[in-house]
Amino acid sequence: MYKVPTLQDKILCAILYAGLFVPLITYLPIIWIIVARLKKIYLKEFVQYHCFQAVLFNMLIFFLPNAFDLLLSFTVNLLDILFAIIPLTKLFSDGSSLNLLAIKSFILENYFIFIRILSFYAIIWTLRGKYTNIPPLSQAINHFLR
Repeated sequence: MYKVPTLQDKILCAILYAGLFVPLITYLPIIWIIVARLKKIYLKEFVQYHCFQAVLFNMLIFFLPNAFDLLLSFTVNLLDILFAIIPLTKLFSDGSSLNLLAIKSFILENYFIFIRILSFYAIIWTLRGKYTNIPPLSQAINHFLR
């Protein structure tokens, strides 16, 4: 049976998603889970769901830019090997070169805008007492908790 979360539960769960804005909060969900397990404190399903989702969300925030850097450096090295004979400037008819740093900064800026919007979405829905639906994260959490 679904239990309506209290105001305290809603506020504490909303704080978990604020790790992007206040870096010290990033580790709060993990600490909360560990303390609850050690002291055998029962966490409501609502709190468990948002706690685990906040952990995955914080991992996503910090992991994806590094994975993107790794993929970009791998691509550049592969292009250097493949086009060792032909300079990259010859690939474009107007003589312009491929500016990978501009592409990287554009993608990362939009990524952080997307993450902020996603954080606000999670905070607002948590304060409303609802379960957030962030498709890959929510599916993983539902599978883990059930």
